[in-house]
Amino acid sequence: TTTPGIGMMQQEMADQFFNQTRQLVDAFLNEEAPELLEELEERYEGSLDESNKHHIIEDIRKQIDSRIKYYAGQLPQRED
Repeated sequence: TTTPGIGMMQQEMADQFFNQTRQLVDAFLNEEAPELLEELEERYEGSLDESNKHHIIEDIRKQIDSRIKYYAGQLPQRED
């Protein structure tokens, strides 16, 4: 058997980090974001229909992959 090179291990760790982060963000968008939108409606005495709420959350969801990659690139590199 061959051991994976350092570059391959780093890529696997980066992929794992990305996937875990994506799962957490998806959970937030599914579970907490709708409640936050409702709180904002109350605070600002406004109203959004369900279609608009869905559109806002899905618009954010479309941007998540590129934003995770961007911020992950800003993290200091660690060897562990």
